[in-house]
Amino acid sequence: MDERRGFGAALLVGEPDVVAFMVETHERMWLPVEPRTSNHSTRGEITDDLAS
Repeated sequence: MDERRGFGAALLVGEPDVVAFMVETHERMWLPVEPRTSNHSTRGEITDDLAS
């Protein structure tokens, strides 16, 4: 891949075994993840810090 243009990188994968491996890996990485809840007071504190 030519990254000299500064666009980052992308890759088109058409091999079924590689796609299946990538999907399985993605799913396994998300298994232990727990949903994150939003705490509005913390969000306000962070935005206040950014504004100063």
